[in-house]
Amino acid sequence: VIMTKAKLILVGYHVLSDKIVEDFYLKEAQESGFDVEYWDLRVLYFDEKVDDEKLKYNIKTNFIQSYKDLAEKLKVYQNEKVLYILNFTFSYKLLKLFKLITKYECQIGVFARGAIPQINSECYGRIHRLANLIKNPKRIIKHVKNLYAKIYKELGFIKDFDIVFQAGEKGLNTIGILSERQIKRIIQVNYFDYDRYKTSDNRKLIKNNYCVFHDEFLPHHPDFKMDKIKTVESDAYYDNLHEFFKKVEQKYNVEVVIAAHPKAKYYRNKNYFKGRKVFFGEIENLIRFSEFSILHASTSVSYSILSKKNCLFISTYEIREKMVTYDKWIQSFAKEIGQRFQYIDNSDVREMKCISEIDYNNYIKKYLTTNDSEFIQSSKIFINFLLDEF
Repeated sequence: VIMTKAKLILVGYHVLSDKIVEDFYLKEAQESGFDVEYWDLRVLYFDEKVDDEKLKYNIKTNFIQSYKDLAEKLKVYQNEKVLYILNFTFSYKLLKLFKLITKYECQIGVFARGAIPQINSECYGRIHRLANLIKNPKRIIKHVKNLYAKIYKELGFIKDFDIVFQAGEKGLNTIGILSERQIKRIIQVNYFDYDRYKTSDNRKLIKNNYCVFHDEFLPHHPDFKMDKIKTVESDAYYDNLHEFFKKVEQKYNVEVVIAAHPKAKYYRNKNYFKGRKVFFGEIENLIRFSEFSILHASTSVSYSILSKKNCLFISTYEIREKMVTYDKWIQSFAKEIGQRFQYIDNSDVREMKCISEIDYNNYIKKYLTTNDSEFIQSSKIFINFLLDEF
């Protein structure tokens, strides 16, 4: 009989999914004897009712109904051996939550994974940023609030992460307002796409030549809704993609297939891509056997890098107008790995450009893995840490 060693509690504001269970090694932790729970905070941050009718995992899930409810649960576990893994980063909107975590002296960890290239100052200078702030008063308010939260944290009123599981040299860029000197321990792991790619079953899903569009569910992504970020108009966006994909198919004699974003639930009831094949949870196998990738600024470019595929980074004039920062991120992605960028509105398809071996390797070490972890699955690193420390 495996004895329960300690509690592992994953805290997030998304519905528990296969991907979350896999990416945070919850089943492996259970099998190693840890008491695993998931705390669902959606009610605190979304106008959404939740219940346990849809649960399909053998993982205890607590739906936190209020900050008072959260405080009571933290207090109950205050004297127990618990590691809280937070599936979010610190910002003003989460300040109240972090105050409770600090008050009850919770031991907290975070996975610093999914770093992306920073916006290049040449294409997004200080004057341009200031101009965008002035044009959007709500953005000014958000900026001021986050600045307040940063100062509040730097003064020591909010505790920092006790443990950071870092993927790649740039991993720490993903965990929000951070005082690196306060982190007690950093453990090197891999980005989950790196691990998944190394263990995928290499199934070829399509016989004909094809390329992959890395979908980001851009008009409807729930993170944009939570952050109150204006996105693009749905019908125009998908129509624009359709017209561009037709040109790609004609120019390169390939079929464009869609690697659906995991949160793109609408795609299951309606084909937004005019009949093109849409796949869920198969992106690593799709890209491995593809000709090239088409994408915006998705971290799933890691699969293209690992498969040594060329990439075409695309944007639209509406993205440039409504999502200025996101548009600049797309351009920075392209520049980081020396690939083509273009606006697709009424435009011909640009010629592909081969990625150099140096650019491949630089990206892998910056964003996907380290010398300490590249030959070890992150799940093993994580479970061994729990076994040693708890």
